[in-house]
Amino acid sequence: MTCSTSASSFRYPYAESIDWLAPASCLTQRLGIWLESLLRLLPISHLSQLTGLHLHTLKTLDRRRLEAEVGDIKPGEVRRLVMDEFAHTKAIATPR
Repeated sequence: MTCSTSASSFRYPYAESIDWLAPASCLTQRLGIWLESLLRLLPISHLSQLTGLHLHTLKTLDRRRLEAEVGDIKPGEVRRLVMDEFAHTKAIATPR
């Protein structure tokens, strides 16, 4: 049995297009959706410990999620900065 393509015809490195993986992404769409839902509930540092993903990866994902939900916010447009008192107390009480 002979093969119509030889091994020498392939060029490496070879990148395959996968529909459930965004270009140049290490996260699948399903994992991204799951992480976005957890980012609404958990601090980024806790989610990093839970998943083993780097803080910068999660911050980038959270920034994209916020921009999609809220839009681009310029610092001059912000009139009030509000902190959730319960989350602040929880952060202080949580040992590191």
